[in-house]
Amino acid sequence: MSPKDTAYIVERLAVRFMSMVADYERQLAEHRASFGARTEADRQIIEGLRSDLAKERAEHQADADHLNEEIARFRGIADDLCNRLNALGIKAAKQANIALGMVEGEGLLGAAQRVVKERDALRAEVADLRGTFDMVHASLGIKRGDHIGNAIAVLKSQNPKRSHPVKDGEYVRRTKSACAHFGYVAKVLAFIEPCSYEVQCIEGRGIWYFHNCEPCDPPVDHNTPAGKEAAEAASKVPQ
Repeated sequence: MSPKDTAYIVERLAVRFMSMVADYERQLAEHRASFGARTEADRQIIEGLRSDLAKERAEHQADADHLNEEIARFRGIADDLCNRLNALGIKAAKQANIALGMVEGEGLLGAAQRVVKERDALRAEVADLRGTFDMVHASLGIKRGDHIGNAIAVLKSQNPKRSHPVKDGEYVRRTKSACAHFGYVAKVLAFIEPCSYEVQCIEGRGIWYFHNCEPCDPPVDHNTPAGKEAAEAASKVPQ
């Protein structure tokens, strides 16, 4: 092969190689452009997703903050209600203690039992008063249901005289078993018309009616033999 032919072949190969390089560079540029376009599209998509995510987070954070505020407000309301209920419970307990007259160390059951006993004693007193009023009304000819002022007016008009032989400062003993303070000895403080005394006994001052007591000697000192004998005799009196 002549040098001319060799040069021609080399030239043709060079041209072909240069054409291949140019084609490769063209394809590479196209790939780069396509890749850049796809990358830019993906970047825009990612940015959009990030923006949407940020908005969602902001909205959820706002909702979470609002929810936390509502929870805090409701907790405050619940705490206030609990404090009010506790205060009302303490107040109700104090009022119950006052109503029952509870003393320190006394349970609710004991206080209730004591109140029942006091109620029964008051009922007995009321029954005794009713009996006395009925007796007074009957003696004066006044019917049940008439106003008590009428009975008082009649009594004053009749100027009743004292019928029980006990003077102020002397003593009487409770004799009617249905009454409270049965067997007690009391000092007469004053005569109350028409048929009762104001007395002072161990339970304090009270009103006793003539037909529920009798004259007696002053109480003796329980530390003496006579006093002990009197106390034992009084304790054996049937209730």
